Amino acid sequence: MKELLKEFANPGSAYRGKPFWSWNGELTKEELIRQVHVMKAMGLGGFFMHSRTGLITEYLGDEWFRLTNACADEGEKTDMEAWLYDEDRWPSGSARGLGDAEAGVPAEVHEPARRAMFFPRQAVSFCPTVARLAPPALGKNTLGH
Repeated sequence: MKELLKEFANPGSAYRGKPFWSWNGELTKEELIRQVHVMKAMGLGGFFMHSRTGLITEYLGDEWFRLTNACADEGEKTDMEAWLYDEDRWPSGSARGLGDAEAGVPAEVHEPARRAMFFPRQAVSFCPTVARLAPPALGKNTLGH
């Protein structure tokens, strides 16, 4: 029991918080490594590297992989778990639309409309001031597709 209480008082990385670490702008190794150490100093147990709107560094490009590897290596050195959240914004698995052309989705279709094409929903009111999303009837979404 004493060992359990000791571990509870000072948990290892596996039991500490791990934030979504939003990557946007022009990424540099020096700044990312600095931020790894800030998270360590805050008592976090790791991080999820997560591409976000505003990213300038090419998503899935050579530099992207060099930086994710550098952060994973630094996480290992500092006893932190490094995770790659590879969905590049939203929706899950879209890979920033890299497969859209192959699927026949026009390049000018922006993210919310793209989401509606593949994940159709319709608003359903169940009280005067609240609405929720529900699966569409017969596969039609609110855009009429």
